[in-house]
Amino acid sequence: MGAVEPGLTCAKEQGPAGYTISFFHDNAPSSDFRMEFYKKRIRCYKCVFSTLLTANSPYQQTKLSAEDSEITLQDNEIFRAQVFQKALSLDDMLFHFQLYDWYIAQGLVQQLLEVQTPCVEDYLQREPLTLEKLDLQSLIILTVQT
Repeated sequence: MGAVEPGLTCAKEQGPAGYTISFFHDNAPSSDFRMEFYKKRIRCYKCVFSTLLTANSPYQQTKLSAEDSEITLQDNEIFRAQVFQKALSLDDMLFHFQLYDWYIAQGLVQQLLEVQTPCVEDYLQREPLTLEKLDLQSLIILTVQT
């Protein structure tokens, strides 16, 4: 979906390959030269999250004016699904971890539970283990058991 691609492309172009991921894996040391590359990449991700927020907005999904009569709620839902699918299809662990934090911050826990990517389990086990992450782990276990 073209709406998220500029932010994702921007993020990929921030610094030499591997700098931001290695910085993240090293628990983000504050005096590390890679921090600047990391911060730039996170700023690009925030552009993507802004797009996701707009696509997920209940107002956007339900408000149809007379001049937009050709746009249906189904069209809006298809657009929303495509935008989120594009974001979730990215092969970038750092982006996924930031995205999952964003899901939690937005109160989209149910949607996060529906995410099926290889990064979810690693995210839930990575420090810091927050109350939200522990709750999600419990919900996932309950879902698997039923």
